[in-house]
Amino acid sequence: MTRLRSFLARPPAERRVFMRALWLLPALHAALWVTPPRTLRDRLARRGPARAKGPSAAQIGWAVRTAARYVPGATCLVQALAASALLSRAGHAPDLRIGVVKPDRSALSAHAWVECDGVIVVGAGEHDRYHALPTI
Repeated sequence: MTRLRSFLARPPAERRVFMRALWLLPALHAALWVTPPRTLRDRLARRGPARAKGPSAAQIGWAVRTAARYVPGATCLVQALAASALLSRAGHAPDLRIGVVKPDRSALSAHAWVECDGVIVVGAGEHDRYHALPTI
């Protein structure tokens, strides 16, 4: 009950963007099985006109991170794609970043995050161990 009360106490705009993220995360997880990430990102970015006054980048980041706790398979890439799409639709200019690191001879590890106006919206924390690839 405490989580529900906390959710209902949030402003309506935050609740709406959370519900969008809750729907978008599993849809993107499924779409990644058949669509390359770059193609998916491009399709999401040009989908419909951006709103003049949408949710803030911080609200979108909160919504994606919180919804990801309830969605199986919401990897960093899925979260980054969702945040990027929601930010674009809200009139922001997101930068989807992917970084890689090779900690040993056999493994290559990658991480995705989204920056908006120089601030990391989703994927913070681990990003500093990765070597960022050029912005896509």
